[in-house]
Amino acid sequence: MEIGVLNGLTNGGRCFEHVSQFGLHVCQLVSWDSSQATKAIAETVVKEAARAKVRICAMWSGVPGPAEWNFTRGPVTLGLVPPEYRAERVAVLKSGRTSPSGSARRPSSPTVVSSPRT
Repeated sequence: MEIGVLNGLTNGGRCFEHVSQFGLHVCQLVSWDSSQATKAIAETVVKEAARAKVRICAMWSGVPGPAEWNFTRGPVTLGLVPPEYRAERVAVLKSGRTSPSGSARRPSSPTVVSSPRT
């Protein structure tokens, strides 16, 4: 298992150097800004992650609807799990928006994650 970090998508996708400077090679990429969902930024992300020798194991983005970041209500309110929000959330993720209005809430979240080695 490899240890990684949450890494914000910044600087147009040129945001991986500091991850490798920590001696880490895995990250979850995070962006709550739907304006960054472009082909150009995606291409830069792929190129820059490879240059820094960082593997992106997941992508976090905002979705509409309620979100409770805890162990009791989290499993039934987060992600694509809740059936009552699933269709809307899938449509939003496919469109590149974070919500119908284009904004999302930022949750507090842990800064260190682990990832199975692939």
